Amino acid sequence: MHEYIKNSYFVFNNPFLLTPVLVSFFQNYTGREDNFLLSYLVLPLSLPKEGKAVLGHINSRSTLNKLQENNNVLIFRLNSRLTEYRELTNHCIQYSLDNDFLVLNGLSLTVGKNVPPPSRNSSITLK
Repeated sequence: MHEYIKNSYFVFNNPFLLTPVLVSFFQNYTGREDNFLLSYLVLPLSLPKEGKAVLGHINSRSTLNKLQENNNVLIFRLNSRLTEYRELTNHCIQYSLDNDFLVLNGLSLTVGKNVPPPSRNSSITLK
C-alpha cells in the first residue's frame, strides 16, 4: 500500500503535468524583474484547495499582507508546502528551460519561444 501511495504521488505531481502551470503564471505576470524566486510560490499557492479559493478572489492590486489577513491557514501552511514543492519546482523550471518554455536572464524568468499546450485538467491551470 505504501508503494501505491508513493507512486500515485509521482503520477499526479510530476514536472510534465505541472510545468504548464508555472509557464502560465509567467505568461500572465506583469511585475518586476528578478522574479525567479516567485516561481517557488506558484505551486504551493495554486495546488491546494484553499489556495485555489483564495487566488480566485484576489486581483492585481492585492498584496501579500492582504492575502495573509484573509486566510491565516494558507499562510500558516505555506512554509511546509514551500519545502514540499521545492524539488518539484526545480524540476519544472529545469524542464521549461530545456524546452525553451521559459528563458532565464540573470534572476528573471520570461516566456520563451515554445509555449506548452494548456493542461487538459483546467482545475490546475492559472488564468
